[in-house]
Amino acid sequence: MSKKKNPEENVMDPFTDLLGLIEQVSMGSRHAGSAEKLAETAGMGGELLAQSLECTPLQAALFTLVFSMNFSGSTVTVTDLAGHLDCEPLSLARHVKELDELARLGLLRRDRNDRRGFGRRSSGQNGYYVVSDIMEAVCAGKVPKTRKNRTESVGELLAAAGELMDSHGNREMDYQEFTQEMHALLHENSHLSFPKALKRAGLDEDSALIVTMLGSQLVQGNESVALDNILGSLFPGSRQQFAQRQRFRRASHPLLVKKLACFEAGSFRNEFMLKLTNTFASRLFEDDPDLLESTRERENADLVLHHLIPEKELFYSGEEARNLQFIEEALMPQNFRRLSGRLKEKGLCQGVSVLLYGPPGTGKTESVYQLARRTGRDIRQIDISETKSYWFGESEKIIKKLFDQYRQLAEKSKIAPILFFNEADGVFCRRREPRRSSTGQTENAIQNIILQEMENLKGILVATTNMAHNLDKAFERRFLYKVAFERPGMDARCRIWENRLPDLSSDIIRHLAEKYDFTGGQIDNVLRKHTMYQVIRGEDPEPQDIVQWCREENMQEEYKQVGFRL
Repeated sequence: MSKKKNPEENVMDPFTDLLGLIEQVSMGSRHAGSAEKLAETAGMGGELLAQSLECTPLQAALFTLVFSMNFSGSTVTVTDLAGHLDCEPLSLARHVKELDELARLGLLRRDRNDRRGFGRRSSGQNGYYVVSDIMEAVCAGKVPKTRKNRTESVGELLAAAGELMDSHGNREMDYQEFTQEMHALLHENSHLSFPKALKRAGLDEDSALIVTMLGSQLVQGNESVALDNILGSLFPGSRQQFAQRQRFRRASHPLLVKKLACFEAGSFRNEFMLKLTNTFASRLFEDDPDLLESTRERENADLVLHHLIPEKELFYSGEEARNLQFIEEALMPQNFRRLSGRLKEKGLCQGVSVLLYGPPGTGKTESVYQLARRTGRDIRQIDISETKSYWFGESEKIIKKLFDQYRQLAEKSKIAPILFFNEADGVFCRRREPRRSSTGQTENAIQNIILQEMENLKGILVATTNMAHNLDKAFERRFLYKVAFERPGMDARCRIWENRLPDLSSDIIRHLAEKYDFTGGQIDNVLRKHTMYQVIRGEDPEPQDIVQWCREENMQEEYKQVGFRL
């Protein structure tokens, strides 16, 4: 009994070897006299080949001719085929559609007559050739996997374009083959909004390649791409790259002139970062707007959603509570819309900036979260490390981009989110003498950008700091509300202890509140140790354990145990 063949193995049996069939059909085709006779002389070999390639017998026979003649290294025209068959080229003209169908199937590729370059035909005829991966598969005795250019969505189209770019970047195909493949892909999917928008824009082939690369990167979450990376990936020669670069830098490139692409704000000092304009991107992704929206949402993946913020009770002094209550009422969506409208009528800044300052652990950060939860506003939290870069000029670009992204997010949101700078001492501090160091120049430039953005703010900015004394005077003026957080008094500490550990007796709670001048954050640390003890030991800790943890937390107390007790 013969061994059962694994259906996943894409290899033909010896008696139906693909290369053997091609050789058989090709040898019998010489001087056939016409395409019809070619199909007849192919006989059973042609039919087997057609079944393997999933095409008609005539298409299979034409494929064998192009495959065989392509070994000379040049493309094959209708005139070349006519010479092989010993017939008039015009008699084959009606069968060009069969060659084009083979190109659509990915078995052949067209070398278009509207392209000009060294070593290319300019006879006015299309040339056809077999791409390297098809050629290699056939020579290895495998049925080639044809590349289907027809896609169902813009996302699939750009995924296919990305594969072509990767193949070109990995030198799996040369520039000529890459551009031909890309043109075929866009042409075959001309029913989609992306190729339609390219055609309406009247772009040359090089510009269309750049837009396709920007679109492919955009769906991967990269809103902008370095110009040098684009040119280096797409264009093979230094001269061609230089010519493109000069047109961009002189603002004479069609993508800039037609306002289809732009340089990212703040990028001119160091590196040219190119991006699609929002208007053009919307046209390109008209068939698949959700793809564009999900891409933009990835830029705000660190957005804190208000409905996911857990409720937490906080305890304030009378003054803190009154200030925060008023701010909360002002940030309620309906009140904020009315407030913004009235401020606009008076020619005043429409945004609201709030500074919460005070010692660590007094509830500043948690207050922002609870404020967002109660007003139904998401939080775009800025990690200060996001704004710093080792590269000169890069930090300014980053901070500018953060505000640009927030502005776009606020414009498309029904309820504007809160832009939150937590522990903002690093960027809101006093400005330095610019002559002293490049670091001082960079920090001053960042602060100038933030000051200008706060002046033009139309949303909500909240910052917290533990070092209000280090705040630059220019920032003090920009904050509409400045709320001081004090360490909790005796009564507030009792309420916090009772809220966090309700099982403790009132005597122990009062003892802890009197002996330890803790902030809410420090009391929460003790609560975490209490919880860990319950999980690890499976029982409640004794009061002396809680007192011990308070001693460990109070690092300024004379008695301090080193390490921890098992």
